[in-house]
Amino acid sequence: MKNEIEMINNMKTIVLFGATGATGQILLQKLINDDQIKKVITFTRKKLDDNDKIDQNILTDFSQLKTINVEADSVVTCLGTTLKKAGSIEAFEEIDRDLIFQIAEWTKKNQIKEFHTISSVGADAEASNYYLRVKGEMQELVKSVGIESTVFYQPSILKAGNREEFRLKESASQLFFQLISNLSPKFEKYAPVDVNEMSTFIHQNLFNNNHGITFYSSSEINSVSFLSQSEYFSKEKSTSFSLFLFGGVNTVLQSAIYSLSSSVFIKGISLPILTASALACIVGGVILLQIPQHIKSLQKELELGVPLIEALRVSKVIKTFNKLLTTELLTLVGGAILGFGFSNQFLQGIGLGAILSAFILLLIDTNLIANAKKI
Repeated sequence: MKNEIEMINNMKTIVLFGATGATGQILLQKLINDDQIKKVITFTRKKLDDNDKIDQNILTDFSQLKTINVEADSVVTCLGTTLKKAGSIEAFEEIDRDLIFQIAEWTKKNQIKEFHTISSVGADAEASNYYLRVKGEMQELVKSVGIESTVFYQPSILKAGNREEFRLKESASQLFFQLISNLSPKFEKYAPVDVNEMSTFIHQNLFNNNHGITFYSSSEINSVSFLSQSEYFSKEKSTSFSLFLFGGVNTVLQSAIYSLSSSVFIKGISLPILTASALACIVGGVILLQIPQHIKSLQKELELGVPLIEALRVSKVIKTFNKLLTTELLTLVGGAILGFGFSNQFLQGIGLGAILSAFILLLIDTNLIANAKKI
């Protein structure tokens, strides 16, 4: 009985802004499914599905907020837009800076001790980039309010697979930052963050004893992801990036050799190596980007633990590389026929290049299969 009373007394009331957005929707579900959460107070422009835990407030004009008083433990804002969606820099500033500042002041007025908001890596009030400048200005304004605990989440790019509209710039940025983040541990803060990981991290952090002003980067937010808990997937991620980088550099090098060389024999050697390098670059990049999606599909469908998900992934990888081994062996045979069965120098060069590239890929793939079988 005493424990039940303590549990009830420790239950939290959370105020959530942005409950209809990509991150906010997921966070809302986590909160209402959490037995430690007593109530979620939401402020939205449109009605949410009814739930006993949700205290809904429909606001067509957020200036109405100042007339509303609540009692809560924490305020979370998952608000954010894009310049395209906002229509102008001024409209973007109103949402991503001014509205969040207004909510922070309201939080202080209602004597709520914790304020959580999503900002961005590189946020700086002096930045020349309008997006980073606005995020930086927002941070400075929120800090000036003097809330007992203020938490800024600074992801690089937020990945949301269920957006209704396709955002080309965001997709290109995700690819760029995913690759950059693999260069060095120093760049892990630029790694894209899935909205599910973002909401999980915020949810967990609501139960920490936060004090003062705290910042969390992508590397810290991604620490809750399955990928960070699996040694095998971390190795596969690293290997895929190496393959992408090696293939990309060698593609540029072989393109230069093929273009600049006057020897048809050298051109012949360069052509299959160029082709193999381009394929290695594509395969490495595709694997790198598909790992999180494959993990998510396994978790969603089977709700498995780390070892079994690793085993399923290994099985898929081995099947794929066994097919590649067959292709590489056939390439060796074809290269030998071209290299030694014809007198044409260009064909001989192609044959030799095919043998070299197939042999190197055979060594790489055999090693990858051997390492995978150790899991």
